[in-house]
Amino acid sequence: MPIVPTKEILGRAFQERYGVGAFNMVNDLPLEAVLAASELKAAVIIQTSVKTVKSIGLNMLYALFRETASPLPVPVSLHLDHCPERELITACLKKGWNSVLFDGSHLAVEGGGRPL
Repeated sequence: MPIVPTKEILGRAFQERYGVGAFNMVNDLPLEAVLAASELKAAVIIQTSVKTVKSIGLNMLYALFRETASPLPVPVSLHLDHCPERELITACLKKGWNSVLFDGSHLAVEGGGRPL
């Protein structure tokens, strides 16, 4: 099964009423452990943080994910979690991340989105 959009994994889970694990990847060791879940035939979402992308590097992190996830027989997606930086979101999506969560908590609720 290829790497798929997060929406595909969550859409099926919603329809069939089951949960999907989303696990933070900080290096190769947790990634390998989480992807061992494929033995359970369970789809999985691998999450990365802004800090992890910046410390390991966008290209290296994506290559690590791709090499580990591509041969798996279950759906897998890569998600950038809680990112307040538009430039990093764009770079991750262009590289191949399947989904992102924009963190706008630093923006004002009123007043056109100006910083607090």
